[in-house]
Amino acid sequence: MASFKTCYAVFLLMLLCMAMVASAHEEAQSLKMKMKRKGMPKGGSSDCAKKCNYRCSKSSRYKLCYRDCNACCRACGGCVPPGTAGNRQYCPCYARIKNSKGTGKCP
Repeated sequence: MASFKTCYAVFLLMLLCMAMVASAHEEAQSLKMKMKRKGMPKGGSSDCAKKCNYRCSKSSRYKLCYRDCNACCRACGGCVPPGTAGNRQYCPCYARIKNSKGTGKCP
């Protein structure tokens, strides 16, 4: 009877260890994927280019707008507010990014 309890305890400990290793492996894989994607939009860079091209189409300073929009788009995982101006409520990350003066960086 004592050996059964010992075997059962060892078995439970092994299961616990296996679960912990699997969890750590999943977490490591997730972190690895995040680091690979860091700075890259979820939908690919062409999505940012298309979205920012439209977003800045009516800007008087197109090149500056386009550059900043792309930087913000990449930082926010491909999110650019719809339309040519405003609508920042649709992309909270885009609205939170500030320049060195503390004002909004993203057009």
